Amino acid sequence: MGGYDREEVDHLVTTVEAARDGSGPETRQYALEAVQMRKSESFRRKFRGYSKIQVRNYVEDRLREISRSA
Repeated sequence: MGGYDREEVDHLVTTVEAARDGSGPETRQYALEAVQMRKSESFRRKFRGYSKIQVRNYVEDRLREISRSA
């Protein structure tokens, strides 16, 4: 029943969403690096965390999206 740490996931989502809304390529590059890092590293697991599958899908989707625009 455990999932990924909400605080870590929320931080990544905030970073990625800000980059998507931003106009500077350096901001998108930073978000791309953050998403790539999270793809290779795992979030901490918590009993009441976010769904692992949903988080993985989000990371994969954002990685593709940012890679196209970076």
